[in-house]
Amino acid sequence: MMANNGSGLIVNISSVGGLRYLFNVPYGVGKQALDRMSADMAVELKSKNVCVVSVWPGAVRTELITNLMDSRADP
Repeated sequence: MMANNGSGLIVNISSVGGLRYLFNVPYGVGKQALDRMSADMAVELKSKNVCVVSVWPGAVRTELITNLMDSRADP
């Protein structure tokens, strides 16, 4: 749709988990795959004036982060 319109922006949410171990193997593999897909899409869609980026917002208080923090808290 964006390519047909001649412009657009695709934003994928990733994290540093694609570069180093963070939480578990599937998480890291998924983030690295998302970063690679974003980079490849950016190359392919550039000629159609569609920008593709992968952003790493940093720590966000999600259920996963809250549970991790609780499990590491001193008793």
